[in-house]
Amino acid sequence: MKTSVSKTLSLSAIALGLALTGCRAQNNESSDLYTTDSQADSLESGITMLQGMADDASGSSFAFQLAPASSKFAIAEKLLFTTAQAANCGRAYSQACNVGVKSISYSGCQIGSAFSLSGEVTLTYSNNSCDLSIGENVVRTYEHTISGPRGGAIQTTSALRADYRGTQIGGGGRLTRTGANSWDAEILGKHKIGTRNGRTLFDVSVRTPSAIEISGALGRSGRSAISGSLEVNHNRAGFTALYSIVNGQPLVWNASCAHPVSGQLSASYSGSVTGNGTITFTGCGTAQLSKDGSTRTLTIGYAE
Repeated sequence: MKTSVSKTLSLSAIALGLALTGCRAQNNESSDLYTTDSQADSLESGITMLQGMADDASGSSFAFQLAPASSKFAIAEKLLFTTAQAANCGRAYSQACNVGVKSISYSGCQIGSAFSLSGEVTLTYSNNSCDLSIGENVVRTYEHTISGPRGGAIQTTSALRADYRGTQIGGGGRLTRTGANSWDAEILGKHKIGTRNGRTLFDVSVRTPSAIEISGALGRSGRSAISGSLEVNHNRAGFTALYSIVNGQPLVWNASCAHPVSGQLSASYSGSVTGNGTITFTGCGTAQLSKDGSTRTLTIGYAE
């Protein structure tokens, strides 16, 4: 009994950090001390990266999505930067334009009471005035780390890096305005790596084989993703998940949720996980995965 309690306390200390990157910790007595739901991780990582790119380009505030009530490590209901929206905790979008570039450096930016953010995010526009007119684009690159107690850290990088297959990807994300109310979102290459005292807990790499077409609005209220695909490589588990938006079932956001509240994705898995499935978003932070004759709930807890 003491062993179980000790493990739970240790995991609780880094649960927020894990959730911030799309990886909820689970206590597994029969295997590794730190395990995650790899299929939920993959979905959350892809959706979070898409959402973060659109939010940053539209100036939406940071937000930590509420943890579902069923979560073993339910997190207090609060926004990510609830204390002051200090300059070093804001978005790159809100910074001054310097010949087509907006950037922000984080140093000692507090996330709640136990975590801090350091590093930088840069927005590079295709014009010198930092506008996003029709036919123009902005590229978002980043290198930052969230640090927490007991040696926990989460690195997010757009640097060129190999996934588990040996494929080199990198470059961040590019958002192109294609019409008055339409945009193409491309994840050129993004990686999230979680460690604790030098030990890797999770490692995911994401890109878009085909651009995600966004219509209606760039901000969360009225945003719809109507076509395109996301490829998420779970480097630690050794599998690839390819998510494609189902025709006629767009991913839809609303003002009160940082994640899709409806819509459907087809899912194709290869590597250590194989097969095909369907993911249906059923509300804020929840989705149903139907695969191999069974259906289960996946949860999304982090809004970048």
